[in-house]
Amino acid sequence: MNWKKELGLRIRTIRQNLKLSQQKFGDSMGISSTAISAYEIGDATPPIDRIVCIAKLANVTLEWLLTGEDMLTATFDKYLPEDEKRLLAAYRLACQEDKLVILRVAENAAKLKKGGLYG
Repeated sequence: MNWKKELGLRIRTIRQNLKLSQQKFGDSMGISSTAISAYEIGDATPPIDRIVCIAKLANVTLEWLLTGEDMLTATFDKYLPEDEKRLLAAYRLACQEDKLVILRVAENAAKLKKGGLYG
């Protein structure tokens, strides 16, 4: 896959996690839903000012938005098992509400295991 399509997939993931339509996402940056669609499918690349805006809206680093990884996560993640990488990636892309749900589920599972239900 080329980098434009990969960038587009990250932009789409961000928009979906923010629970915004292409129209509302575009409106938040003063651009059309057609432009958002072109970014998401990799037909166009957003200018740097829009890339910065998208990163700020999603609270992700520019490096992550452009490459899919950043120095910290690239260094840390290489030591994680594949299932933990998938869980962490899902958590990082989740909206704040979904992050709280993920945390509650993980904490409850850990309590059940510690309490002896799994042990």
